[in-house]
Amino acid sequence: EITITMAGQDFALGPDFYVIRSKDAESGKERCQMGIKTLRFRRSGISLWILGDPFLRKYYSVWDAEQKRIGFAPAKAREVLMAEAMIV
Repeated sequence: EITITMAGQDFALGPDFYVIRSKDAESGKERCQMGIKTLRFRRSGISLWILGDPFLRKYYSVWDAEQKRIGFAPAKAREVLMAEAMIV
């Protein structure tokens, strides 16, 4: 498990969220990759983390452009969402 801390709040992610598993086309062996990436800009020295789908599958996000802020809350499991969905 890894923990990402933003604004003093901890967000835990287990390997089911951040490890991307795929099969190598040539060897047929399973490959594992980290689903979270970092970028470092050499000139400015700034580093950024791209949390992407692994983070957003576990945490729902709300964007407030006016106040320039983002909120996060645990996302509901897909099974719960499907059970609550209204079918028309």
